Amino acid sequence: MPLIGLENIENIGTLGLWKIKESEEILLKLRQLPAKEKEEINSLKNSKKRRQRLAYRILLKEILQKDFTLSYNTQGKPFIDNETLYFSVSHSDEYAAVLLSHTHLVGVDIEKISQRMPALASRFLTPKEMNEIDLQNIDLLHIYWGAKECLYKMYSEKTPLFSKHLTLKKFDILKQNHSIAHLSMEDLKAEYRLFFRKIEDYMLVYVY
Repeated sequence: MPLIGLENIENIGTLGLWKIKESEEILLKLRQLPAKEKEEINSLKNSKKRRQRLAYRILLKEILQKDFTLSYNTQGKPFIDNETLYFSVSHSDEYAAVLLSHTHLVGVDIEKISQRMPALASRFLTPKEMNEIDLQNIDLLHIYWGAKECLYKMYSEKTPLFSKHLTLKKFDILKQNHSIAHLSMEDLKAEYRLFFRKIEDYMLVYVY
């Protein structure tokens, strides 16, 4: 099975990455689903989406080393029944990623590199970011997008705006693999470390 790896993240938690090459039938054998999760998976018409959701469930099982039941809150954020822990999931095309911590709020995002990202930049960058970064650097734009996606998932109940409430400290993509991400709203301010790496033609970003 193409488990790329489980990585300990600085005593924060565990990062898991899976390359989805298996058929749906094989994935179903790797994780015995509770009844309500079977219903959720079966409700998806797209086979790729079913395989992606199965893959991150298998990753969670690899990290936790036990069975569990996955549910969703009213914002669509997943949680594990009867467990107190923090985790984030992401999937894009052939990859699924999970970051799990027992102590820290965390976020993860993986995206397949798209040449369309410059055309979308104004939707997720602040005016200051639009003026200070290279808007033709596809990898850099994916890092900004991924970091803000992580923060949004961490605080989805607050519905922060990507181009207003979420910002990154400027960094040199050629010299650094990390930066600082900020959430700034009237009733909430937070600062997190972010890390990124390119895997084939995907950008992986995680925040804690």
